[in-house]
Order: sequence, then structure tokens, then C-alpha cells
Amino acid sequence: MLSVRRGVSLLPYIGNLRIAKKAAWIVAPLLCFALGACSVSMPMGSLIGAHDDDETGSIEQQQPQMDGLKGEDWQRAKSALDSALASQSKDAVSWDNPASGTKGSFTPIGDAYDTDTGKCRGFRAAVDRKDADDALQGTACTDKSGGNWVITDVKPWNNS
Repeated sequence: MLSVRRGVSLLPYIGNLRIAKKAAWIVAPLLCFALGACSVSMPMGSLIGAHDDDETGSIEQQQPQMDGLKGEDWQRAKSALDSALASQSKDAVSWDNPASGTKGSFTPIGDAYDTDTGKCRGFRAAVDRKDADDALQGTACTDKSGGNWVITDVKPWNNS
């Protein structure tokens, strides 16, 4: 039970207590929101040490497919593509793989042109396999080191 001193009223304190309770319902969520916004996020690797398998920058970008050329066929074709695109000539550069019977050629289209990432040049490709012959067209650009040609797009050749 409340003890009352003579001449002192508890009414002003009770009124302030009610206001304080109402204010707490408003201030508490705002305080939680404000403190939550101040949290700091950091990678856990900085605390526990990085692991080599955590790196995502090492994922190699896949080039558009040259109609399924793989292994030794692609190595020989890539060498011919590099030669065709690097030359000033517009002559076709042929390649073949006697082991698989696959052969083809690359013909540069137009002159090389500069872009933000390097030089680019169009090409036409012919790929002859035992089961199918394909005519393709595409574009290749030099990579960041400026020495290797990387195919940026390739599609069936539409000669119309």
C-alpha cells in the first residue's frame, strides 16, 4: 500500500507514469529499429580465415560452343581461328584432325575494330564432320591480355 506523506500528492507521479508507459510503446520499437540499422556486416572469412574453395572469381566463363567441337578438334580449330583473325588478310585458314576426320576453315569478315574490352572481328566458319556439315558465323574479341581471341557469339550462318 502506498504511504502518503502529509502535503504531498502522488497524483502528478501517477499521471507521469501513464505517459511514460505510453511513450515506451512508441519509443521501444523505434529504438530497436535504430539500433538494428547500426549493425555491421562483415564476411566471416575475415574472422576465421579464408579458404581456397570459397573463391568465386576463379570460375572460368564458358565460351559459346563452336558447334560441339571438343578436345583435339577444338585445339586445332582454335589455332586456325586465331591465325585467321590476327592476319590482315581476308583469306580462309583451314584446319583438320585426321584422327577424328573432322575438318573446317575460318574466314575473317571485315577488319578488326576496337571496343572497350579489346579488338573484335567477325568470322565465318565451316565445320565438316563425318555425320554433318555446318556453316557458322560469329564474332571474336581479344581477351584482357590482348593476345588470345575469345568467341563472343556464334550462330548458324544465314547467307541471305
